[in-house]
Amino acid sequence: MDRSIQRNESAKNSKQDTKISAEGYLGSRIVSFDGQSVGRVDFVFTGSGAESEVVNVAAVARHTRGPRKPLWKLIPLRDARIRPDGTIAVPYGRGLILSGPELASAPADLSAEMANKIKDHFSGIHYAVDLRGSFPRKPLPISGVMPWTPDIAREEEQDSEDPLILSPIPGDEAFWHSSEAAHWAQAAQLIGAGVQLSGHHDVLNEWEDDARTLLIPRLESLKRGDPWPQAKIALEKLGLLETFLSTREEPLAHGYELSTLQSLLWEESYLNQNGVSSEAATALLYSGLFSPSELVRISSASQLSWLVDDLEGNVREHLIQGCRSDSYTVQMISASALGRHEEDHEVLHNLIDPQPNCDSAEPAHTSTIVHGTWAANGVWWRPEGDFFQFLKQHASPDLYDGSGYFRWSAKWKKKERRGAGFKLEQWLTTNVAPHPGTKIKEFDTVFAHSHGANVSLSAGLVGAKITFLVLLHPAIDRRTSREMQLILSNISGVLAFFPHFDLTVLADRSLRGFPKHDDKVTERKIPGWFKHDALLDPYTWHQNGLINDLNYYRDQARDRRSDLQI
Repeated sequence: MDRSIQRNESAKNSKQDTKISAEGYLGSRIVSFDGQSVGRVDFVFTGSGAESEVVNVAAVARHTRGPRKPLWKLIPLRDARIRPDGTIAVPYGRGLILSGPELASAPADLSAEMANKIKDHFSGIHYAVDLRGSFPRKPLPISGVMPWTPDIAREEEQDSEDPLILSPIPGDEAFWHSSEAAHWAQAAQLIGAGVQLSGHHDVLNEWEDDARTLLIPRLESLKRGDPWPQAKIALEKLGLLETFLSTREEPLAHGYELSTLQSLLWEESYLNQNGVSSEAATALLYSGLFSPSELVRISSASQLSWLVDDLEGNVREHLIQGCRSDSYTVQMISASALGRHEEDHEVLHNLIDPQPNCDSAEPAHTSTIVHGTWAANGVWWRPEGDFFQFLKQHASPDLYDGSGYFRWSAKWKKKERRGAGFKLEQWLTTNVAPHPGTKIKEFDTVFAHSHGANVSLSAGLVGAKITFLVLLHPAIDRRTSREMQLILSNISGVLAFFPHFDLTVLADRSLRGFPKHDDKVTERKIPGWFKHDALLDPYTWHQNGLINDLNYYRDQARDRRSDLQI
């Protein structure tokens, strides 16, 4: 499930003041320019004088987990726009919004000091901000602020954005906390264990440094079939079977017992004090199925799916439900696990395009985007997507935006990705003009996300020439050294970006990297852990200076291409 992101206005239009009344904002849902929900407008503050018609700041009530106490984010609404669905799109990335000032209660008016903090925060960091005028201490007439009273029948909207964890919780400490960061760390422990239990130690080896930081246990693989007897061996030997069974029956009533159980199973997995480390790790996977966290349940189910011959019971049901999740990570992990066993399950139909059509007669564009699996109905990679527009404005002005833009089925099977590679090579022949004075048709830059990397590499294998390949969260299929040699002979440079311990790539059992000896390939790890879509957020690019990296290594690739042509 790729995030459904709406297209930005042009740079020119984004500079125009948006004349919307304060009342028009109240109750509206705010989304960041990268399409992520932030909350609903509960209070607004206006300017003064000639700018009195323009709403400068909105107070957005958000909720913490646990006790539902409102927290207030103050967000400038200059250059905001109303989208067709009635939401308010602001020119700020969600990461920037959430890093801004936060209040325990909405103020009756906006002090000059707080106004300056808000203005400095939003105008000093984000490229799209163009704040003009001041933030005077002048609230709305009469009441000072205008609160929004929600419709009682309206269902509370849940925040579906996956957080970017900057400092993960290591080892069994993660099982003693109930925070969102702890749930991500628990999922990492489960997936790290599952990768080894299924015999894919080479996958974990590519994340060795991250695995050490997380204190992932080192385990032997299990035979595929029925893993429960192995889990039961560990539970009986450690005297935990009764605790496991009672916790499974009423997980919500046994939160402390679940944490204790998981901590002890992790300890045996890590230390192997009783000689049942792999069995204990298997029991740990089963215990994750009754976690209160959807991410943890799906991580457990996805890893158990690698150890069974047929999906059944809770494992199958969890994966089906996970495919309908609002969480990008949960949906990706669920779809890949379910798709391996039941590729034609109806719940997967919304994530694929059975008959993609890329016909076009608009040549002369030389760069394109290749999406990954389960992304057929996403928007970010299409010309109307905000991430597409970001790349076109800041990285590749020649990014193809005609009606025949490239897309493929997005099915998980390797044969689908290889077939899409042939299709990409044919698309190159149809849509890209030759270099002046030559008959050479070549992509300048290809941006490929996840398994889109394999589509691009397969295109290179059948002869498509690519000057510069930018990989975002790459999930690489295993290939022979001869295949990789042929591929890289048609690609002048590769730049691969990835976060720490990408859970989706690990759960998929894909490789992350390329042959380390090839000087055409550069790998860049970005700050943050676990997410598989962090690089689809323009804020990540600006915050980490990734455009500069891209231009530097692309210049090198272009030099190599010129040398080859000479």
